Amino acid sequence: SSSSSAAATRAARAQPGGPRRASLHRTGAASGQPGDNRGRSLRRTMSSVTTLTVTLQRAEGLKDHDVFGKQDPYAILTVGQRRQRSKVHKGGGSRPVWNQTFSFHVVNETTMEIKLMDEDTFKDDHIGDATVSLAKVRATGEAVESATVMSGGRSAGIVHVRLQMPKPVGGAATGPPLGAAAGAAMPGPFGSPAAGATGYSPPGGAYGATATHGVMPAPSGHFAPPAPAAAAPAPGWGAAPGGPPAASS
Repeated sequence: SSSSSAAATRAARAQPGGPRRASLHRTGAASGQPGDNRGRSLRRTMSSVTTLTVTLQRAEGLKDHDVFGKQDPYAILTVGQRRQRSKVHKGGGSRPVWNQTFSFHVVNETTMEIKLMDEDTFKDDHIGDATVSLAKVRATGEAVESATVMSGGRSAGIVHVRLQMPKPVGGAATGPPLGAAAGAAMPGPFGSPAAGATGYSPPGGAYGATATHGVMPAPSGHFAPPAPAAAAPAPGWGAAPGGPPAASS
């Protein structure tokens, strides 16, 4: 009804931030999603990013597409949405050698695609494609793979690569507090001497305990605390400073 709508509007205006804040609050409560879910998802993605290092070594058994001379092979490496191209081995023919290293930032990719091409003056020719699994390098941190090059559904050679990927280390890092120099000692309790200071031995127990054993002495009837030093009596009336007190009549 119009009366209930007006009451809801007045209640929303009475809240800090006005109707917009109330609307956002209701939306969040209805969806059950905290406001920083997107930030948390981004942090999880960033923490799972690692680096895949690929060394494109060589290929063999490739079909030579050039009638005169030898073909000039190169490779296009693709991991996820990231793509990199190798150098051209001029005259590499059916056994090109590259020995070229590439780096890819990976998250959850499981394969790498390699497309082999022959560089020509007018149009580059397609030699074949190979798929390299990343399962072994993810498990062991390093792997040497030999993938079959396919062209038109048939084997068209082999390409050799070396893969490296740092294995994730679990657990939080430990070390000195922020700003502390490496190897620096932690500060002691308030009032204790700095590290390396001499001439002070902190008590081994509660107040009054001996430094040797750290325990209080047992009560004894013959034990009495030392008497405070008696103050010197003030000179009598009329006496000279430092002399005997004046005799009274």
